[in-house]
Amino acid sequence: MSSMWTEDLDLDAEYDDDVLDDDWDGGEAEDLDPDDDYLDGEDAESRAARRRRARARRIATARRRQALVRSRAQARARTQGRGVVRSRPGLPPVRRPAPSAAAAIRSVDLEAKVADDGLRRELAAQRSRMNRSDYAAVAGLAVNQFMDSFDEPQNAYLRALLRAAPLMLLSPQRRGDGFGAFATDPRVIGGAAALGIAFLGEQRDKGRLEAEVPGTELAKGGTTQVLGQVVSAKGTPVAGPTITWDTSDKSKATVDAQGVVTAGNQSGWVFVIARAEGLPEKRVPIYVK
Repeated sequence: MSSMWTEDLDLDAEYDDDVLDDDWDGGEAEDLDPDDDYLDGEDAESRAARRRRARARRIATARRRQALVRSRAQARARTQGRGVVRSRPGLPPVRRPAPSAAAAIRSVDLEAKVADDGLRRELAAQRSRMNRSDYAAVAGLAVNQFMDSFDEPQNAYLRALLRAAPLMLLSPQRRGDGFGAFATDPRVIGGAAALGIAFLGEQRDKGRLEAEVPGTELAKGGTTQVLGQVVSAKGTPVAGPTITWDTSDKSKATVDAQGVVTAGNQSGWVFVIARAEGLPEKRVPIYVK
């Protein structure tokens, strides 16, 4: 703005006396009237010198007024943030854009740049997750083929952990914080699922223990044979762990290694207990008369 005002105001220009007389104080103009009587005694050189001094004072006054107008306009422009200025005399006014609009444009540009950067990072992370998923699939195939070819390891839980190991190559998105993020991690869920299925499968392969007696009553001193076997989930006999026998009260009944129960001298209910390694025990009640 200061450069435009400087161009408008030619401080070294010769000002017209008629124009400057309009801004000049009437009292000083009267002092410079050449027809006044007190100027009659002066020579032409003195009158010319007085006129030059008066002219210089008028020019200085005009400059001060122009500087005052310029400073006021600049103050209004700074206060309002916008204003109308003239770049050249005779040209149409030029409206300066409001700083608030420029700031809004800069803010929108900044927000767009931030959003664009965030989108680029998200796309890069998505590509990385896809690449890791491909490697996890390849690793899972290799692990399965290894166990099928070499039938190792024999432990069901180790086999489950090996199958779940390729999940560690994944890079899933975080879901929450703390324990919630850990519990909802697909790698944790996959590993837990593999171990749970291995446990259920191992229990299913072991089957269950069954035991029974021909009757539920036994006379004192009498004997009976308890039948016991391990069966699979489908009910077929399984050749596996050895069955051991016991009773809950030996004063009422005893049992040998072959499952032969002998009643004692005391009457009452007694349990014949069948046990096998890795399986829940089985109890069969007998009443001694």
